Amino acid sequence: MRFICVYILYTQMKPLQIISNIYLGNIKTAADKEMLREYGIVAVVNASNEDEYMPRDINYLRVNLDDSDDDDITPWLDEVYEFIDENQKEGGVLIHCQVALCRSPCFIIAYLAKKYSMSVERAESMVRNVRPIIDPRQKFLDEIQQWL
Repeated sequence: MRFICVYILYTQMKPLQIISNIYLGNIKTAADKEMLREYGIVAVVNASNEDEYMPRDINYLRVNLDDSDDDDITPWLDEVYEFIDENQKEGGVLIHCQVALCRSPCFIIAYLAKKYSMSVERAESMVRNVRPIIDPRQKFLDEIQQWL
């Protein structure tokens, strides 16, 4: 699994559209400013542990969350939900972490579940249909369930 993660991390990834104006990507996706413009991305949620430069015309939210059972996603859920919800009205929102396997899928799962009053399982299935290799932490999914 580690080799796969390292390979995925260093592979360019186009934004994957989960629903209209909601995109999943990795750190390489966010680094390609030309591609962000091409996809109509107006806002980025960075759930990785890396700082990055964003042009002034892209709204930006940095989430300081480790991909670890020692961390808690709950304190970020309201802020990320509001950020996505406001910005998706203006254009695309890219939610990314290092490799688009755990943290960024979890934030999209939380958004879908709350916005569309669906179960966490149904929201996870929607994300998995677009990116089958997601691997959300059960702890984060449980915290999302409690937040709803």
